[in-house]
Amino acid sequence: MRNTLAATLALLLCAALPCPAQELTTISEPAASLNYHLRLEPPRLTSASLTLYWNYSDSANYMAATLDIPPAGADDPLTGFSTDYRIVARRNGADSLCTAGTMRSQYPSGKNAGFSAVLSADATGASLCLGAQSIDTYIAVPFDRATPGAIGYSCSRNLRELRNNIRLTPLRTLAPCPITDIDSLQSHLARSTDPREGFWAYLDRDTDPAKAALGGFYTLATVADSTTGAYSIVYIDGSRAAASEWRAMDLKGRLHPTIFKGHFDLVWVEPDGNVLSEELNADFDENNSILTLRFPLHKASVRFRKIPK
Repeated sequence: MRNTLAATLALLLCAALPCPAQELTTISEPAASLNYHLRLEPPRLTSASLTLYWNYSDSANYMAATLDIPPAGADDPLTGFSTDYRIVARRNGADSLCTAGTMRSQYPSGKNAGFSAVLSADATGASLCLGAQSIDTYIAVPFDRATPGAIGYSCSRNLRELRNNIRLTPLRTLAPCPITDIDSLQSHLARSTDPREGFWAYLDRDTDPAKAALGGFYTLATVADSTTGAYSIVYIDGSRAAASEWRAMDLKGRLHPTIFKGHFDLVWVEPDGNVLSEELNADFDENNSILTLRFPLHKASVRFRKIPK
């Protein structure tokens, strides 16, 4: 459900650190998704050296992309221009080369001339896209969404910024389930006399494909909180969207009791790790054998059947 259940993006404008040659913005919270778009006016006579930074914690620890931006008018009318790039990881002051290559692009004519670098990251991975008129080069890059650090650039020339912004979806988190390993969970559920605790397997769905997509055919577990009447929803298996991000015993959601018997307010963790709660709800059927999760704003509901002990 990642694309259609994404939270509203927050727009952050980049702010300068004390070093005048460096434009960096610190992201102080984990990111569900992030998009950084830098577009600079090309230099006039000679190339300018550009360094793009991300996961920047200090001068000895960061990720970077380095390349030269050719001057306007230097590109061939037929073949454009080419420039080499390098992706480097600096750890404790030592650089290691992640990848390197050559990109080719062509400046648009007139006042539209510019060079863009777009860094994107979400649960499916991260990429750096480079180009003058369009995305001409796509580069898969490492990106730590849990600690994004500072993001920005430095340049050897004082080039006019045509665009410099970050769009961020913060990663909301939930308190973890008190049971942290699968063996303890199995033992707890085997002994439980609470009919709403147990393992649950995907049964079916009622969704509008234009508004929601299923993140996987999940197997889940529900674990009661005896002090509040709430239930933790624990992921066991079955993720398809961002499958590499999910491990058994990760928290997938929470059920909070309401005044109505068997009816709960739902908090749900999306495949990319973002937390949703607006108007979500869930209920158990009268036999506590079917658990239904509802996402009314997205015209979606998903049912799970209880797995017998």
